This record gives sequence, C-alpha cells and structure tokens, in this order.
Amino acid sequence: YSRVYAYLSKTRAISPIIIADFIKENKIYQDTRGNCVFVGFDENGIAKFGTIRGTLTNRKYRGDCKNSDKRYAFCQIGANISDLFVFESPIDLLSHCTIANIVYKNDYAYRQHTRLALCGSSDVALEAFLKRYTEVTAIHFRLDNDETGHSAVNKYSQKYISLGYKVNARFS
Repeated sequence: YSRVYAYLSKTRAISPIIIADFIKENKIYQDTRGNCVFVGFDENGIAKFGTIRGTLTNRKYRGDCKNSDKRYAFCQIGANISDLFVFESPIDLLSHCTIANIVYKNDYAYRQHTRLALCGSSDVALEAFLKRYTEVTAIHFRLDNDETGHSAVNKYSQKYISLGYKVNARFS
C-alpha cells in the first residue's frame, strides 16, 4: 500500500487516519500495478464495484474495473444516514472526510456523515443508494465546479426534490 498511501496522503492531502480506516474496511487497496482501487459493496458486503486511479503524478490514469456495477459505487456510511453528501469522485469524498476532521478538530468526526461518490456524473449510484437506504431525507450535492457538475446538479436537484428529498448544492 506504499504508493496508495503516499498518493492519497502526500499528493491529495487525505488524512492518514481516514486512509487507514478505509484500507481496513477493504474499501481501498493497491493493485498489482500500484494503482489505487476504490471499492463499493452490495448490501451483503460483497464487492460489486471498483474504480481505479493511477498513483503516479506524471501519468494520469482513471477507469472502472471490468464488470463493475455502478449501482454499488464507493461510499461511506456514517452515524447520520438521513443526510447524504454526494460527490463525483472517491477523492472528493475522502477530501470531505478530511475537512470534517479539521473543522471539528477530531480525527474521527468524518464518521458522522454519510457520503457517496457517483464515480462520474450519472445518478445511477444515487438512485440505487436511496433504494437501499430509505432513511435518507436530504441530499447535499458537492459536485465539481465545472460545466458537467453544474449540469448534473441542475438536472438532479429537480428530480430529487420532486421525489420528496431536501436538496442543496455547493460546488467544489
């Protein structure tokens, strides 16, 4: 895990405690090529989704593992399930975890919130997540501050408001 750890902690400034927790939960691992793999599980704890991020800063690589089911994208279930924070990428999700720890001055504050990475801009993962976790009442979109992020938030805000969810959006 040396390249994954270095990439996430040094390059992406993710808290080492958060990295260690996600590795212990088998949600992050280093593949045979040294890439970082983010894993999503089904309701039975079976890995169903994986997205890969290259760890070399001079060579960019991103992609999903073969036969991945995006309905089970990378997520973190917190103590508060009623509020769901939604991101485009696993890195954004982990950054939000790190910021929570800094804001609350507690190494484990991130465990309070529930987060989902769409692993793109499609809401396939969000639809499936909401079916599995009916306790969610509010969706907090934290998508990228670009054309794709704005378009997705505009489209999904109306959709999920009409389904009865409280929705708010900020761009990262």
